[in-house]
Amino acid sequence: MEKIKAFRYRKNISVNDFVRELDGLGFQARKLGQAIDVIESMIKDKDCKVFLGVAGALVPGGMKEILVDMITSGWIDVLVITGANLTHDLIEDFGFNHLIGHESMDDYKLNKKGLVRMYNTLMPNKAYEKLEEFFKKNWEEKPKYKVFKGKELPSKIPEIRIKERSLNILDLLVKTKLTDSKAEAKRLILQKGVKIDKNIQKDWQAKIEIKKGLIVQVGKRKFIRIS
Repeated sequence: MEKIKAFRYRKNISVNDFVRELDGLGFQARKLGQAIDVIESMIKDKDCKVFLGVAGALVPGGMKEILVDMITSGWIDVLVITGANLTHDLIEDFGFNHLIGHESMDDYKLNKKGLVRMYNTLMPNKAYEKLEEFFKKNWEEKPKYKVFKGKELPSKIPEIRIKERSLNILDLLVKTKLTDSKAEAKRLILQKGVKIDKNIQKDWQAKIEIKKGLIVQVGKRKFIRIS
């Protein structure tokens, strides 16, 4: 068994040397040293995909730039982060600051002063008001497509010209770009998600007579008219 190597501070010791010597200590110091060895191996291994999960109040705690440096240095391939951290990052971009507090501070008194507490970190309540205004202005929910009910058709339907006099229904759906593949077209037909001139199509092997004004519909949002 190896002996515990007592650490002694010395002049001009580098951070790297200090971390290396943690491996020879006990308790959490050794765990920290071992964790750093693992991280270093992951970063140096070009075939290793590094996933980093970030939870907790990292940004309010003042550690945002550490995360930024890890990303810009190429140490992370995939970042999984909570919405709370993104929220506080936005808040700092709005010009608000996170402030040093104490976990024993009275929340009622802090609220009177317009402050909110996250353990031992504080933030102005107005930051949340600004955040809500930002979301209302930029992310007000708007439907990307209009959903047409019953037999209603959109007032403007994209048109496409097709030279063929007839086409297999799968070829028609791909040619009109209503589906990306014949496999997708077949699946939609079997699910009764395809209509031609408002009639549900059930036969994926059907031959469709191409004529001017024919309307092809996929789902509730996609339409095309043959011109």
